[in-house]
Amino acid sequence: MLTVATLVSLSSSSIRDNAMQRTLHEVDQLATTFVRGIGLWMCNRQKAVNSLKGSLQRSPEVNILPFMMQVLMQIHEASGFALTYDGDERGNMYLQDPSLNTAGYDPRVRLWYQDAMREGTMIMTAPCVSATLQKLVVTIAEPVMNNGRLQGVAAANLSIDQLTDAARTLKMP
Repeated sequence: MLTVATLVSLSSSSIRDNAMQRTLHEVDQLATTFVRGIGLWMCNRQKAVNSLKGSLQRSPEVNILPFMMQVLMQIHEASGFALTYDGDERGNMYLQDPSLNTAGYDPRVRLWYQDAMREGTMIMTAPCVSATLQKLVVTIAEPVMNNGRLQGVAAANLSIDQLTDAARTLKMP
């Protein structure tokens, strides 16, 4: 009887340990896959902002407003940004949806604009509350140059809600 009880206890303990190790391995694999997916998703969003910048740099002679609105809307829709915009060196702000424009808003005094200008390359801000959306966002911004001269800064906001919603859809074992 003592031998049977010992064997059952050892078997039960071994089965429980193996199940826990398999579960931990599955959780680790799921987390790694999720992080890679979010990294790829973020990389694609950075490429979209870079594409916006490139479009604006390649076409400085085009009637800027209709062209910019078309480009902003295309990038916005294709990438699922919360907000897509461009601020120029004269203080003009162009959003994919003109109804969101705020009177007196000068992009040149915003950190996303100043950081992108100072760095001279693409930047990503720390999470902050968007002045337009009133939501917590991360901004990806990149300076737009024309013949070595700053033309403005192309940018897009990613809502933190987009990231947390993605994390909530994970099914953990």
